[in-house]
Amino acid sequence: MASKYKMELYTVFLLLGHTLLTTSTQASEIFKCQLDNGKLSFQDSPCPDSAKEEKIIYESESKKAVSVSESILGKWCQTGMSKTMGGNLNLSKSAQWNFKNQNQVSVVYLSNIGNASHQEKFFQYILQDTTIKIENNYLGNWEIMEQSEKVMIIQKASSKEYAHLKRGDC
Repeated sequence: MASKYKMELYTVFLLLGHTLLTTSTQASEIFKCQLDNGKLSFQDSPCPDSAKEEKIIYESESKKAVSVSESILGKWCQTGMSKTMGGNLNLSKSAQWNFKNQNQVSVVYLSNIGNASHQEKFFQYILQDTTIKIENNYLGNWEIMEQSEKVMIIQKASSKEYAHLKRGDC
């Protein structure tokens, strides 16, 4: 009788321990969906086929959500600008963006490369949520609209234009 009671108690502790371990280390996914009408939706299931999707992964309740939009460090090639997210690109507005030291950015327009007076200049920036605030009036503030490991689309606050960037040198 005592042996049966010990076995049941052991089983309960084993199940309880397993439950605690799996719930504390299990990652949860949230899907950020940009719908055709431009509105954002956050949900626990994948986005509809017509929506643009970004996964946000929660490692645990005690950790901050890790979003791909936080990782902008490095060089990005601006392949062009557009008036809408998925619009035709104006390829004459190509530039090399360089985010370094988590607070400095330079933007060199490719038409200036080769110019004898050209020199890469870095400006301070602050990343707040998805807003890149650059301490230079010409460059201004940008909103990260979409980002993956290799692609980033940002919208300039003052002109509502979209810059399309791919990771790496131009």
